[in-house]
Amino acid sequence: MTRLAFLCVALLMAAPGGAAAADCVSLGDEPHDIGPCTRVDSAGQWWVKAEYLHALTFDEQGIAAVWIRAIQRFHYVGRDGRMAPVITFDNGPDYFVEGLARTPLGGRIGYIDRSLRVVIPPRYDWGSPFEHGRAAVCNGCVPKREGEHVFMEGGLWGLIDRDGREIVPLKYRSAEELPK
Repeated sequence: MTRLAFLCVALLMAAPGGAAAADCVSLGDEPHDIGPCTRVDSAGQWWVKAEYLHALTFDEQGIAAVWIRAIQRFHYVGRDGRMAPVITFDNGPDYFVEGLARTPLGGRIGYIDRSLRVVIPPRYDWGSPFEHGRAAVCNGCVPKREGEHVFMEGGLWGLIDRDGREIVPLKYRSAEELPK
């Protein structure tokens, strides 16, 4: 019995980064905390440690979705381990719509592409998913909770294109007032 206990402790201590590989994979439909299997480099970029990449499930474009409990946020992970934060939408990571997903950086919303590069810098308080090449964005808007749903209220709204250009200036009082 003592030998078995010693062996278990030795195996746990030998696990890279102090986390067992089983702790670094998604379990079913529930998000599983991958935080112990990550690192942050000197530039502040999050990475999944190389020894855990094999445990992730990547889609056909080479992207995996993970949850980090300590910061309460989903991230997308590339096959190289580089991570990009994404907003939570529908109890999961934001979807790529027209090739872009929303990313929260520095308290603002920007957009990333499937290579996890920021292609529209985070300069808005909120941004909607793209639809027909445009996305509604706002500054000065604030979240308002209604039951389990949150929507944005107030501020000034406009539209951007997939290159991040404001095609309708931020001058409207709500997304509903935006020109179609």
